[in-house]
Amino acid sequence: MVNRRRRLKAVASTPPVRVRKSRVVFLDGGQNRDHADRSRTILPGELPSMELAGFQHAFHTHYAAIRRFCLERDLGVALVAVHVDGELGGRAWVGARLGEIQTAIIGRHPSVDLFLQNDAVLSNRHLAMVIEPLTSWEPDQLRFRLLDLRTGAAMWTEKGERVEAIVAEGPAFVRVGAYRVMAFQTGSRDSWPESARDAWEMLPERIFVDEREAEPDAVQRWSMKQSARGKITLLPAALGANDPRGGHPLGTLTIRSRRGAIERTITVAEAKRGVLLGREPRCDFSGLLAHMQVSRVHLLIAQIGGRTWVVDTGSLAGLREDGELVRAVELDRARELTMGMDLVGLRWTPFVLH
Repeated sequence: MVNRRRRLKAVASTPPVRVRKSRVVFLDGGQNRDHADRSRTILPGELPSMELAGFQHAFHTHYAAIRRFCLERDLGVALVAVHVDGELGGRAWVGARLGEIQTAIIGRHPSVDLFLQNDAVLSNRHLAMVIEPLTSWEPDQLRFRLLDLRTGAAMWTEKGERVEAIVAEGPAFVRVGAYRVMAFQTGSRDSWPESARDAWEMLPERIFVDEREAEPDAVQRWSMKQSARGKITLLPAALGANDPRGGHPLGTLTIRSRRGAIERTITVAEAKRGVLLGREPRCDFSGLLAHMQVSRVHLLIAQIGGRTWVVDTGSLAGLREDGELVRAVELDRARELTMGMDLVGLRWTPFVLH
């Protein structure tokens, strides 16, 4: 049978000119960063079935806001969060960049980009959205990731599978706590018809090439597979427990704090899964980083697009290089960084320089 379903049309894009900022955030539904709940995160119960119907209903209900928000943006990724009670929770847009990653953090801490409150299942810093570096301004070249920051709840697909990471070249729908988060590529001018029904039918099907449940301690990653209608790959072990024995040496990470110093080789396998730094037990080196100016989840070191990056995960005190606050730094050479007002120093030495 011939599939006659319409698809979103990809339109060539020029470098961003309409939007000067690299990110835009709207707090909808009464979200207020001043009233953030920082109580302990609880683990969720079972999710209701028919999540796809819930996403479709959320999309239809808030389509006017989604359409307007996406049409006003250049090439990048728009995030739209809808509470299970049907209320629009928040929207965030991040613009893509040539040669550089772009990031957004989702959670219930007031310092994150997409702030979502009134849900104790959400971690303070729950998900990272990372746009891979562009090589051209063509919409078809945009790829992004949703990464769980080693939370107990992780995220759930529209099919009800618990996963820890998704790589997407099209739309991605995930459930985190009481929120349905929808991620859309932006930058195509004629991709959003006026009818919500038509727009839903035009969305590329989300193709899950591996539907096994996430296993926090697993280390295997599955290969990417192409689909004629777009590509979404589940990576169930993207942020699993670190094992220094896996993979070839990538570089040496030296951490200095008033509690002492430690030096450890980071392998390629670890960087692909992700190394998380902060003072919570779920993070690596948590004992050494037990300073109040270090956030519970402060930094992520990960390989994105074949390159290694350190990413600020919405920390309060920030990540600094040469005294300047930075969101993400490529670990392509020796680097000296600090976490939180110079209390913790990080030195990265690539293996090739040893």
